[in-house]
Amino acid sequence: MKAVPYGSVEYWSSRYDDEERDKPGGGFEWYPGADDIVVDLLSKLGGYDDGFEALEIGSGSSELAAKLAASFAGSHVILSDFAENVVHRMRERLGGKDLEFHVVDCCRMAYRDGAFDLVVDKGTLDAVDCGDDDGARTSCLAEVRRVLSVEKGIYVLVSCREPSWRRRDFGELFEEVLVEEIRAEGTAKSCPADHFLYVLRRK
Repeated sequence: MKAVPYGSVEYWSSRYDDEERDKPGGGFEWYPGADDIVVDLLSKLGGYDDGFEALEIGSGSSELAAKLAASFAGSHVILSDFAENVVHRMRERLGGKDLEFHVVDCCRMAYRDGAFDLVVDKGTLDAVDCGDDDGARTSCLAEVRRVLSVEKGIYVLVSCREPSWRRRDFGELFEEVLVEEIRAEGTAKSCPADHFLYVLRRK
C-alpha cells in the first residue's frame, strides 16, 4: 500500500480543494478537542493579559487560530500554511477577526528571529514526519525555535507521537515545560492516549 504523502504541498492543495467541494465553507479539525485544551492551558499558564504575538504553523482549515485571537484580547495571531488555496479560503472565512493569513513553509520561514511569544502546531510536525525529506523535521523544529522569543517564547505542540519518540527530536533545541496525554471523551485511562500535548521552551 502506498503511503499518503502528508509532506507534499500538492497533496494538501488537492485535499483542501476536495474538502471545499464536499463541505463548502466547512473545515477539518485534526485531533478534535485539542483546540479547547490549548486555549485552557494558555489561560492557566498566565502572562498573556496584554495578549501575545502568535503563529500557528500548518493551520489548514482549522479554526484554532481564530479561537486564540478571540480568547486573548490584544493578541496578534498569524494563521499560516504552505497550501496557498486553504490560506485564501481561511482569509475569506475568518478575515476581520484579529488574524493575519500567510502562505508559509514551516521548514523555511521568513519571519525575523524571536518574532513570536507563541508558536502553535496541531499535527503539522506529524505531517512533516511523513514527507520524503529526512531533514524536514529538524528544519521545522529549528525554524520554530528561531522565531520564538528568547525571553518568553513557548512552543505548543499537539502530536500523535508519544514522548519516548518526540523527546529525541527536541534534542538541544527545546526543554519541556509540560507534557500531557489527550484522550477522546469516554476513553479509559488504561487505554493508550490518542495524542499528546507538549509545552516547550527554547534552550
